[in-house]
Amino acid sequence: MEPTTHHALRGLVREALLPTRTMLQATEAHLQKSTGTLQSALEQSDSAKETMQQLGQALHQLPKLTVPTVAAPNRTK
Repeated sequence: MEPTTHHALRGLVREALLPTRTMLQATEAHLQKSTGTLQSALEQSDSAKETMQQLGQALHQLPKLTVPTVAAPNRTK
């Protein structure tokens, strides 16, 4: 194959693949954004779990509340 033909074919292939390359770059950017969103959600989830654990520990440290019992009125007459 002559160098000019090879060069021309290479240019055609590059031009034909340009939309695919653009789409892949857009997909990569979207995946990076999604990965960041997922990472943030995981961090928030971990933070929420820690907060729930701390609340649970705090609840166990509170004194037990006792509700006084009141005798029911005698309804037999």
